Amino acid sequence: DLNRVLLLRPDHRVVLLNRRNILRRIVSNQMSMQTRLWSLRQEGDRDSISDFEFQEINKKAVKWQLRRERKLIKSYRRDLTRYKIVFVDLWYEDLFDPALTAEDRHQAIGRIVDFMGRDTDPEAMDLDEVNRLLDPSSTKMNTTDTYLRVPNIHEIEKRFGSNKTGWLFK
Repeated sequence: DLNRVLLLRPDHRVVLLNRRNILRRIVSNQMSMQTRLWSLRQEGDRDSISDFEFQEINKKAVKWQLRRERKLIKSYRRDLTRYKIVFVDLWYEDLFDPALTAEDRHQAIGRIVDFMGRDTDPEAMDLDEVNRLLDPSSTKMNTTDTYLRVPNIHEIEKRFGSNKTGWLFK
């Protein structure tokens, strides 16, 4: 409810950050709930994850979240349109896909900065910091190896993976 209140405040712009691979987001969130780490901020965080003994992912929670997320995002877009709130979609994968170049990432950030009405001059942005923050090799928490350490991960992939929800290993 709080997200909806914040989303529908008048006279502002919204960047609707979303993931194309919903399953990966949900599983990563479940893993973060176990480790109590949601980002790599400190030196030892990656070691904490690599040493962590993961428990099984709750299948009922994954099913509920998959069903809920698609409906929720659809309702957010409908409400933004209904209340004439200016918004743009920003896809996680358009920032953090390892196949992207630094220039691709700069362009994506430039589009968002421009949308927000801010200065897009490269001189005004700290491109070294942008590169650091968007470099998946240093900021991505879960990798194929990390997912494989979850005891029931193949069952999760088999049951919930699809072209519509996303895949963990494809």
